[in-house]
Amino acid sequence: MFIPVGKNGIAYMLWRWLLHNNGAFCAWYDKYYFGPSHGINDYNSLPRYKQSHVKPDKQYSILPTVLSIAGEYKDKVIADLGCGTGFFTTQFADNGAYVYGLDNSSEQLALAAKHERIHYYLRDVFIDQLPLVDVFIAPFVLNYARTVPILRHFLQTIYKNLREDGRAVFVVDLPNGKQLKRFGATKHIDGISRDGANMSIVLFNEETKICELSAFYFTPETIEKELYAAGFKQVYWHNPIVSDEGVQTLGTDFWKGYIEDSELGYLTAHK
Repeated sequence: MFIPVGKNGIAYMLWRWLLHNNGAFCAWYDKYYFGPSHGINDYNSLPRYKQSHVKPDKQYSILPTVLSIAGEYKDKVIADLGCGTGFFTTQFADNGAYVYGLDNSSEQLALAAKHERIHYYLRDVFIDQLPLVDVFIAPFVLNYARTVPILRHFLQTIYKNLREDGRAVFVVDLPNGKQLKRFGATKHIDGISRDGANMSIVLFNEETKICELSAFYFTPETIEKELYAAGFKQVYWHNPIVSDEGVQTLGTDFWKGYIEDSELGYLTAHK
C-alpha cells in the first residue's frame, strides 16, 4: 500500500492507528488521502479492463453462477456494487430486474451500455449512501476492503439498505496456488493467508494479458462471521456452475478441475 510521505503521511498513519477499529472512518480516510481508488486500483486508468468480460471463467461460469444464486429477481430492484461497464448489470436488466449500477470510476461508467431498466451512478460504495433494494450483488468488492473493520462497515451498510427478505450476493477471491491462467486469471497472496493480506491478480484472455489488479484477502471464516455480525440470518456458500454454452464452446476437458477448485467463493446472505 502506498503511504503519503511527509507530514501528511505521518498524520495518515497516526489517525489510522488510533481509529483502526472504526471501519467507516478508515474507509473515508483512505479516500481522503488516496482519492476515489482508495489507493488500490484506479479503474479510470484501466480502459482494457472491459476486455475481461470475454474471459472464459467470467462469461461461462462467474456470470451464470451469480445469476443463478441471486434467486427470483424479475421486477425487483437490484444494486450492482462496483458495476464497472455493466457486465452483470446488463444481464440482470435483460432478465427483468430494475438495476442501479454504482461505481467509483467515471471512465468505466462512460463505457457502460445504456438500458431502460438501468440507472448508473458515480458512487463510492464504501462511504456513500446506498439505495434501498431487494438484492445487492457485489462481485469481488469485498476484496477491496483493506481491513476487517472496513469490511464490517461495508457489510453493515449493505444489510441496512436491504429490504426485508432481501439477499446479498458476493463473489470473493480465494487464491490457493492453483494459478488457473487458462480460465482467465492468476492470483497470488503476499505472505501467509491471513485477513488483510495483499493479493495480486493478473487477468488473461487466453495468452493475452489484460491487466493487473491489487486486492486484499479474507478467510472464508472471517467473511461468514462478519456477515452474521452485520445481522444476516442465513449465509450460504455455493458451488460454481459452468453454462451449457461454455461446455459446448470449450469442451468438457477444458473445464476439468475448475468446478472443484475455481479459487473463488460464492455466497448469498439473507436478511
